[in-house]
Amino acid sequence: MNVVVKVSGVILCSLSVMLIGFLKSISLKNRVNKLGSICHALDILYEHINYGEIPLEEALQKSFKDCNFIKVCGNEISLDDGDFELQDIQIIDSFFKDLGKSGKKAECERICAIAAILRKEEVIAQKSALEKAKLWQTGGVCLGLIIAILLI
Repeated sequence: MNVVVKVSGVILCSLSVMLIGFLKSISLKNRVNKLGSICHALDILYEHINYGEIPLEEALQKSFKDCNFIKVCGNEISLDDGDFELQDIQIIDSFFKDLGKSGKKAECERICAIAAILRKEEVIAQKSALEKAKLWQTGGVCLGLIIAILLI
């Protein structure tokens, strides 16, 4: 009975550490996808503001409807920041905080500027995600095995 408990504990500890590595790997890949989704939504928002005659609230809801990690409530935007880095959150928050305070041309220029910044971040994130995802997965497996060996 004592051996079963010990083996179960070792397996549980090692699998937990491995899972953390895989979850971090998934988070890195999700960041790339979310940045791409925001860029696409910003393109749609640009079209709505530049060519459309709909209110800003409606343009935001239509543009970000596919971004399930961004909640649009009137002019207020809340961001599920689980996969984003601090820099991403600051860029996105500063954009939405000042949205609707300028004229049509200035808003379109801001949208283009933010979209360019986020596209650049997406490319950087994509390159680093390929490397770091494998590192987190391998590190999680190795650390899990080391813990298992040490506990035995």
